[in-house]
Amino acid sequence: MEFKNDLSDIFKNTSATYKFYWFLAIIETWKEERRETIPFSKLVSNMIGRAWHTVHYSDLSFGKIDMLRDTCIELQESLNISVKADRREVQNILLSQKNDPYVENCLSQYYKNVPYRLLSLWINFKTQTDTVIRSKYFENGCLYRINNDSEKSITINPVWQKYLLNNYESLVEFSLCSLESYLKNCNPKADDIRKAIRGVYNTCPFCNINNGDIIAENEYALAFFDKFPVNKGHTLIIPKRHIANYFDLTEQEQISIRSLIQQVKDNLDSEYSPDGYNIGVNINESAGQSIFHVHIHVIPRFKGDVEEPKGGVRGVIPAMQGY
Repeated sequence: MEFKNDLSDIFKNTSATYKFYWFLAIIETWKEERRETIPFSKLVSNMIGRAWHTVHYSDLSFGKIDMLRDTCIELQESLNISVKADRREVQNILLSQKNDPYVENCLSQYYKNVPYRLLSLWINFKTQTDTVIRSKYFENGCLYRINNDSEKSITINPVWQKYLLNNYESLVEFSLCSLESYLKNCNPKADDIRKAIRGVYNTCPFCNINNGDIIAENEYALAFFDKFPVNKGHTLIIPKRHIANYFDLTEQEQISIRSLIQQVKDNLDSEYSPDGYNIGVNINESAGQSIFHVHIHVIPRFKGDVEEPKGGVRGVIPAMQGY
Protein backbone atom coordinates (compact mmCIF):
# COMPACT_ATOMS: atom_id res chain seq x y z
CA MET A 1 0.00 0.00 0.00
CA GLU A 2 1.15 3.51 -0.72
CA PHE A 3 -0.16 6.44 1.23
CA LYS A 4 -0.09 10.12 0.49
CA ASN A 5 2.65 12.11 2.25
CA ASP A 6 4.07 8.98 3.91
CA LEU A 7 0.91 8.41 5.92
CA SER A 8 2.23 4.90 6.52
CA ASP A 9 4.53 6.45 9.16
CA ILE A 10 1.65 7.88 11.15
CA PHE A 11 1.80 5.18 13.84
CA LYS A 12 5.56 5.08 14.29
CA ASN A 13 6.97 5.46 17.80
CA THR A 14 3.65 5.01 19.55
CA SER A 15 3.38 3.64 23.09
CA ALA A 16 -0.41 3.46 23.43
CA THR A 17 -3.47 2.61 21.34
CA TYR A 18 -4.69 6.20 21.18
CA LYS A 19 -3.30 7.11 17.76
CA PHE A 20 -4.85 4.06 16.14
CA TYR A 21 -8.31 4.67 17.55
CA TRP A 22 -8.14 8.45 17.02
CA PHE A 23 -7.23 8.08 13.35
CA LEU A 24 -9.92 5.44 12.80
CA ALA A 25 -12.46 7.76 14.44
CA ILE A 26 -11.48 10.61 12.12
CA ILE A 27 -11.74 8.69 8.87
CA GLU A 28 -14.94 6.88 9.88
CA THR A 29 -16.70 10.06 11.03
CA TRP A 30 -15.64 11.94 7.91
CA LYS A 31 -16.87 9.12 5.65
CA GLU A 32 -20.22 8.84 7.38
CA GLU A 33 -21.05 12.49 8.04
CA ARG A 34 -18.94 14.47 5.53
CA ARG A 35 -18.58 17.27 8.05
CA GLU A 36 -15.07 18.63 7.90
CA THR A 37 -15.21 20.02 11.44
CA ILE A 38 -15.59 17.31 14.09
CA PRO A 39 -15.76 17.87 17.88
CA PHE A 40 -13.20 16.13 20.08
CA SER A 41 -16.11 14.62 22.05
CA LYS A 42 -17.43 12.77 18.99
CA LEU A 43 -14.00 11.39 18.13
CA VAL A 44 -13.15 10.25 21.66
CA SER A 45 -16.61 8.66 22.03
CA ASN A 46 -15.92 6.81 18.80
CA MET A 47 -12.54 5.65 20.16
CA ILE A 48 -14.14 4.25 23.30
CA GLY A 49 -16.94 2.61 21.32
CA ARG A 50 -14.49 0.93 18.96
CA ALA A 51 -12.37 -0.38 21.86
CA TRP A 52 -15.41 -1.54 23.85
CA HIS A 53 -15.64 -5.18 22.74
CA THR A 54 -11.88 -5.65 22.72
CA VAL A 55 -11.75 -4.53 26.34
CA HIS A 56 -14.74 -6.50 27.61
CA TYR A 57 -14.17 -9.73 25.68
CA SER A 58 -10.41 -10.11 26.00
CA ASP A 59 -7.67 -9.68 28.57
CA LEU A 60 -5.37 -7.81 26.20
CA SER A 61 -3.06 -5.21 27.65
CA PHE A 62 -3.15 -1.90 25.79
CA GLY A 63 0.28 -0.88 27.13
CA LYS A 64 1.67 0.37 30.42
CA ILE A 65 0.65 4.01 29.97
CA ASP A 66 -2.59 3.42 28.07
CA MET A 67 -5.76 4.30 30.01
CA LEU A 68 -8.36 3.33 27.41
CA ARG A 69 -9.02 -0.10 28.92
CA ASP A 70 -9.56 1.42 32.36
CA THR A 71 -11.85 4.08 30.90
CA CYS A 72 -14.06 1.48 29.18
CA ILE A 73 -14.35 -0.57 32.36
CA GLU A 74 -15.11 2.45 34.55
CA LEU A 75 -17.76 3.76 32.13
CA GLN A 76 -19.41 0.34 31.91
CA GLU A 77 -19.65 0.11 35.69
CA SER A 78 -20.65 3.74 36.33
CA LEU A 79 -23.19 4.15 33.52
CA ASN A 80 -24.32 0.52 33.49
CA ILE A 81 -23.69 0.18 29.75
CA SER A 82 -24.01 -3.39 28.57
CA VAL A 83 -20.72 -5.11 27.75
CA LYS A 84 -22.57 -6.38 24.66
CA ALA A 85 -23.40 -2.87 23.45
CA ASP A 86 -22.15 -2.19 19.94
CA ARG A 87 -19.83 0.71 19.36
CA ARG A 88 -22.58 2.93 17.94
CA GLU A 89 -24.65 2.45 21.07
CA VAL A 90 -21.67 3.21 23.31
CA GLN A 91 -20.81 6.32 21.32
CA ASN A 92 -24.41 7.59 21.37
CA ILE A 93 -24.71 7.07 25.13
CA LEU A 94 -21.52 9.00 25.79
CA LEU A 95 -22.47 11.85 23.47
CA SER A 96 -25.93 12.12 25.02
CA GLN A 97 -24.28 12.53 28.45
CA LYS A 98 -21.17 14.47 27.44
CA ASN A 99 -22.15 17.41 29.66
CA ASP A 100 -22.40 15.21 32.73
CA PRO A 101 -19.31 16.07 34.86
CA TYR A 102 -18.24 12.44 35.18
CA VAL A 103 -18.57 11.64 31.46
CA GLU A 104 -17.01 14.98 30.52
CA ASN A 105 -13.99 14.17 32.67
CA CYS A 106 -13.65 10.70 31.13
CA LEU A 107 -13.72 12.13 27.61
CA SER A 108 -11.62 15.24 28.19
CA GLN A 109 -8.62 13.33 29.55
CA TYR A 110 -8.00 12.30 25.93
CA TYR A 111 -8.21 15.88 24.64
CA LYS A 112 -4.84 16.78 26.14
CA ASN A 113 -2.38 14.87 24.00
CA VAL A 114 -3.97 12.59 21.41
CA PRO A 115 -5.11 15.23 18.87
CA TYR A 116 -1.74 16.99 19.02
CA ARG A 117 0.51 13.93 18.94
CA LEU A 118 -1.03 12.55 15.76
CA LEU A 119 0.04 15.71 13.95
CA SER A 120 3.68 15.05 14.83
CA LEU A 121 4.08 13.45 11.40
CA TRP A 122 3.81 16.98 9.98
CA ILE A 123 4.48 19.29 12.94
CA ASN A 124 7.20 18.61 15.52
CA PHE A 125 5.41 18.67 18.84
CA LYS A 126 6.61 21.33 21.28
CA THR A 127 3.51 22.55 23.07
CA GLN A 128 -0.22 22.32 22.47
CA THR A 129 -0.41 26.04 21.78
CA ASP A 130 2.37 25.81 19.22
CA THR A 131 0.60 22.94 17.44
CA VAL A 132 -2.70 24.84 17.37
CA ILE A 133 -1.01 27.87 15.82
CA ARG A 134 0.97 25.91 13.24
CA SER A 135 -1.95 23.71 12.23
CA LYS A 136 -4.24 26.71 11.67
CA TYR A 137 -3.20 27.04 8.03
CA PHE A 138 -2.41 23.32 7.63
CA GLU A 139 1.36 23.64 7.92
CA ASN A 140 3.23 21.02 5.86
CA GLY A 141 -0.10 19.75 4.54
CA CYS A 142 -1.08 18.33 7.94
CA LEU A 143 -4.18 16.16 8.13
CA TYR A 144 -6.26 18.60 10.17
CA ARG A 145 -6.15 21.79 12.16
CA ILE A 146 -7.05 22.00 15.82
CA ASN A 147 -9.72 24.51 16.77
CA ASN A 148 -9.18 25.67 20.32
CA ASP A 149 -12.71 27.06 20.73
CA SER A 150 -15.15 26.52 23.59
CA GLU A 151 -15.89 23.09 22.12
CA LYS A 152 -12.57 21.77 20.96
CA SER A 153 -12.63 20.28 17.48
CA ILE A 154 -10.61 19.47 14.40
CA THR A 155 -11.13 20.57 10.80
CA ILE A 156 -9.93 18.15 8.16
CA ASN A 157 -7.57 19.66 5.60
CA PRO A 158 -9.50 20.01 2.29
CA VAL A 159 -6.60 18.47 0.34
CA TRP A 160 -7.02 15.25 2.32
CA GLN A 161 -10.80 14.95 2.19
CA LYS A 162 -11.21 13.18 -1.16
CA TYR A 163 -8.22 10.96 -0.46
CA LEU A 164 -9.67 9.75 2.84
CA LEU A 165 -12.94 8.85 1.15
CA ASN A 166 -11.41 7.12 -1.87
CA ASN A 167 -9.01 5.09 0.26
CA TYR A 168 -11.23 4.49 3.27
CA GLU A 169 -11.19 0.69 3.17
CA SER A 170 -7.41 0.51 2.72
CA LEU A 171 -6.82 3.03 5.50
CA VAL A 172 -9.04 1.11 7.91
CA GLU A 173 -7.27 -2.13 7.08
CA PHE A 174 -3.85 -0.49 7.46
CA SER A 175 -4.87 0.97 10.84
CA LEU A 176 -6.25 -2.31 12.16
CA CYS A 177 -3.19 -4.24 11.00
CA SER A 178 -0.95 -1.68 12.70
CA LEU A 179 -3.02 -1.89 15.88
CA GLU A 180 -2.80 -5.67 15.74
CA SER A 181 1.00 -5.50 15.50
CA TYR A 182 1.16 -3.07 18.41
CA LEU A 183 -1.04 -5.30 20.60
CA LYS A 184 1.02 -8.37 19.69
CA ASN A 185 4.09 -6.60 21.07
CA CYS A 186 2.17 -5.83 24.26
CA ASN A 187 0.70 -9.34 24.49
CA PRO A 188 3.26 -11.77 23.01
CA LYS A 189 1.45 -14.87 24.35
CA ALA A 190 -2.07 -13.82 23.43
CA ASP A 191 -4.20 -15.66 20.88
CA ASP A 192 -6.91 -14.26 18.61
CA ILE A 193 -5.79 -10.63 18.79
CA ARG A 194 -7.01 -10.18 15.22
CA LYS A 195 -10.50 -11.40 16.16
CA ALA A 196 -10.62 -9.28 19.30
CA ILE A 197 -9.90 -5.97 17.56
CA ARG A 198 -12.11 -6.64 14.55
CA GLY A 199 -15.27 -7.18 16.55
CA VAL A 200 -15.69 -10.91 16.00
CA TYR A 201 -17.06 -11.01 19.53
CA ASN A 202 -19.95 -8.76 18.58
CA THR A 203 -23.55 -9.95 18.58
CA CYS A 204 -24.14 -9.77 14.83
CA PRO A 205 -25.04 -13.32 13.70
CA PHE A 206 -23.72 -12.68 10.21
CA CYS A 207 -20.29 -11.72 11.55
CA ASN A 208 -20.09 -15.15 13.19
CA ILE A 209 -21.03 -17.48 10.34
CA ASN A 210 -19.32 -20.85 10.64
CA ASN A 211 -17.03 -21.61 7.73
CA GLY A 212 -18.84 -24.90 7.23
CA ASP A 213 -22.10 -23.04 6.52
CA ILE A 214 -20.67 -20.98 3.65
CA ILE A 215 -21.85 -22.32 0.29
CA ALA A 216 -20.25 -19.72 -1.98
CA GLU A 217 -17.67 -16.99 -1.48
CA ASN A 218 -15.51 -14.44 -3.25
CA GLU A 219 -13.23 -11.63 -2.12
CA TYR A 220 -15.83 -9.31 -0.63
CA ALA A 221 -18.97 -11.39 -0.11
CA LEU A 222 -20.24 -14.81 0.92
CA ALA A 223 -23.43 -16.86 0.78
CA PHE A 224 -25.16 -19.34 3.09
CA PHE A 225 -28.60 -20.91 3.48
CA ASP A 226 -31.18 -18.96 5.48
CA LYS A 227 -31.84 -20.72 8.82
CA PHE A 228 -35.52 -19.79 8.53
CA PRO A 229 -36.14 -20.44 4.83
CA VAL A 230 -39.22 -19.24 3.00
CA ASN A 231 -38.66 -22.02 0.47
CA LYS A 232 -36.11 -24.78 0.02
CA GLY A 233 -32.83 -23.31 -1.20
CA HIS A 234 -33.52 -19.85 0.32
CA THR A 235 -30.06 -18.26 0.41
CA LEU A 236 -28.60 -15.11 1.95
CA ILE A 237 -25.70 -13.19 0.43
CA ILE A 238 -23.79 -10.74 2.62
CA PRO A 239 -20.73 -8.50 2.39
CA LYS A 240 -17.87 -9.73 4.56
CA ARG A 241 -17.59 -6.27 6.07
CA HIS A 242 -20.10 -5.45 8.80
CA ILE A 243 -22.26 -2.67 7.37
CA ALA A 244 -25.97 -2.04 7.77
CA ASN A 245 -27.17 -0.19 4.67
CA TYR A 246 -26.99 -1.62 1.14
CA PHE A 247 -26.52 1.86 -0.31
CA ASP A 248 -23.34 2.32 1.73
CA LEU A 249 -21.62 -0.65 0.10
CA THR A 250 -18.53 0.05 -1.95
CA GLU A 251 -18.61 -0.56 -5.70
CA GLN A 252 -16.37 -3.60 -5.23
CA GLU A 253 -18.75 -5.06 -2.65
CA GLN A 254 -21.75 -4.53 -4.92
CA ILE A 255 -19.96 -6.21 -7.82
CA SER A 256 -19.01 -9.16 -5.60
CA ILE A 257 -22.59 -9.55 -4.38
CA ARG A 258 -24.01 -9.45 -7.90
CA SER A 259 -21.50 -12.11 -8.95
CA LEU A 260 -22.58 -14.34 -6.07
CA ILE A 261 -26.27 -13.87 -6.90
CA GLN A 262 -25.61 -15.37 -10.32
CA GLN A 263 -23.44 -18.15 -8.90
CA VAL A 264 -26.03 -19.03 -6.26
CA LYS A 265 -28.81 -18.99 -8.85
CA ASP A 266 -26.89 -21.42 -11.07
CA ASN A 267 -26.32 -23.75 -8.11
CA LEU A 268 -29.97 -23.62 -7.07
CA ASP A 269 -31.07 -24.31 -10.63
CA SER A 270 -29.02 -27.50 -10.60
CA GLU A 271 -30.13 -28.57 -7.13
CA TYR A 272 -33.84 -27.65 -7.04
CA SER A 273 -34.95 -26.65 -10.57
CA PRO A 274 -37.18 -23.80 -9.35
CA ASP A 275 -39.73 -22.12 -11.59
CA GLY A 276 -38.70 -18.60 -10.59
CA TYR A 277 -36.95 -16.41 -8.03
CA ASN A 278 -37.51 -13.48 -5.74
CA ILE A 279 -34.38 -11.45 -5.03
CA GLY A 280 -34.62 -8.69 -2.46
CA VAL A 281 -33.01 -6.68 0.31
CA ASN A 282 -34.57 -4.93 3.31
CA ILE A 283 -33.02 -1.54 4.07
CA ASN A 284 -33.73 -0.01 7.47
CA GLU A 285 -36.26 -1.04 10.09
CA SER A 286 -39.25 0.53 8.33
CA ALA A 287 -38.60 -1.78 5.36
CA GLY A 288 -38.41 -4.86 7.57
CA GLN A 289 -34.67 -5.09 8.24
CA SER A 290 -34.10 -6.85 11.58
CA ILE A 291 -30.40 -7.79 11.31
CA PHE A 292 -28.36 -4.72 10.56
CA HIS A 293 -25.76 -6.35 8.40
CA VAL A 294 -26.61 -6.08 4.70
CA HIS A 295 -28.12 -9.32 3.40
CA ILE A 296 -29.69 -10.11 0.05
CA HIS A 297 -32.34 -12.82 -0.13
CA VAL A 298 -32.31 -15.22 -3.07
CA ILE A 299 -35.56 -17.19 -2.78
CA PRO A 300 -36.40 -19.99 -5.23
CA ARG A 301 -40.07 -20.05 -6.22
CA PHE A 302 -42.14 -23.04 -7.31
CA LYS A 303 -45.50 -23.31 -9.01
CA GLY A 304 -48.16 -23.68 -6.38
CA ASP A 305 -46.05 -22.52 -3.41
CA VAL A 306 -48.63 -19.74 -2.92
CA GLU A 307 -52.19 -19.56 -4.17
CA GLU A 308 -51.69 -16.31 -6.08
CA PRO A 309 -48.10 -15.25 -6.82
CA LYS A 310 -49.06 -12.27 -8.99
CA GLY A 311 -47.40 -9.09 -7.79
CA GLY A 312 -44.39 -10.81 -6.26
CA VAL A 313 -42.38 -8.35 -4.19
CA ARG A 314 -45.33 -5.94 -4.18
CA GLY A 315 -46.58 -8.24 -1.42
CA VAL A 316 -44.40 -6.41 1.11
CA ILE A 317 -47.51 -4.23 1.40
CA PRO A 318 -50.21 -6.92 1.15
CA ALA A 319 -53.05 -4.61 0.16
CA MET A 320 -51.04 -3.47 -2.88
CA GLN A 321 -50.00 -6.90 -4.17
CA GLY A 322 -52.92 -7.30 -6.53
CA TYR A 323 -53.38 -4.87 -9.39
